[in-house]
Amino acid sequence: MGTYKNPQSVAIGSVAFTDVLEISSSCQRPEVVDPIADAETYVKGASYGGGLRRGTITFRNPAAAKAAAGLIGTLTATLKGNGGAADKTLTIANIRLGGDDWNAGHDRTSTATVPWMAQSADGTTDPETIA
Repeated sequence: MGTYKNPQSVAIGSVAFTDVLEISSSCQRPEVVDPIADAETYVKGASYGGGLRRGTITFRNPAAAKAAAGLIGTLTATLKGNGGAADKTLTIANIRLGGDDWNAGHDRTSTATVPWMAQSADGTTDPETIA
C-alpha cells in the first residue's frame, strides 16, 4: 500500500478538504482464469481483471472527516516535489468515500480516517494517476 504524506489542496470536485495528513492507496486486481474447454488439458489463459483501488484519507480534525464522508466524484491533490522538483497532481477518478472512523483523546492528538474505493469507468485502467 502506498501512502501520500501531507498532500495539499485536496478536494473532491468543488469540495475542498482541510487538515489532510495522508492518503493511502492500494490496487487490487482479481485473477481471471479462462475455463478449460472440452478435450483440453491445460488452462488456456490467465490474466488480471480491472483494477479496484482502495485506501483511506487521514484527517487531523474529526469534524473534517465527518464532512467528507459519503462524497462521490474525482479527488485531486497536490504533492510537493522534493529537492526543488516540480509539484505533482494526484487524481483519483470515480472515488466513493465511506463513513468516518475517528480517534479522539483528551491527552493526545485527534485523528480520523475515511475509507474510500475507486474504479475506472471502463473497468480496466487505473483510476489513480500522478502527473
